[in-house]
Amino acid sequence: SQSRKRKRDESSIHFSATISGLSSSSPLNGQTVEIITFDSTKQRYQVRLEDGNIISLKPCNLILKPKTVVQICGLQSSPQYNQEWGEVVDQDIITGRYCIKVLGGEQIKVKPTNVIVDCCTS
Repeated sequence: SQSRKRKRDESSIHFSATISGLSSSSPLNGQTVEIITFDSTKQRYQVRLEDGNIISLKPCNLILKPKTVVQICGLQSSPQYNQEWGEVVDQDIITGRYCIKVLGGEQIKVKPTNVIVDCCTS
């Protein structure tokens, strides 16, 4: 029997976000970047700028686009959601938290440090 799951072509998928909240490199704010990987030791994303340079950014300095697939991690108040996959619905500008739709349709709000973009998980 043929599997219904199709393996996606990783090379054709690009995960992008917008830089926000940088003070020392404020000209970069508003720039769209490609997310390359996540360094769990440093808790930073490696991103490619429009000019091709690669820099490291904290999760709080990236605004993920709606429909970005993320894995939830590090929640202490609702640990049952850790390791679950969800999709970004939007970001609350006031609190900075993402609204994530998890399997089953429930929506939860989490800090940027509690999600890892799909391209960055193994």
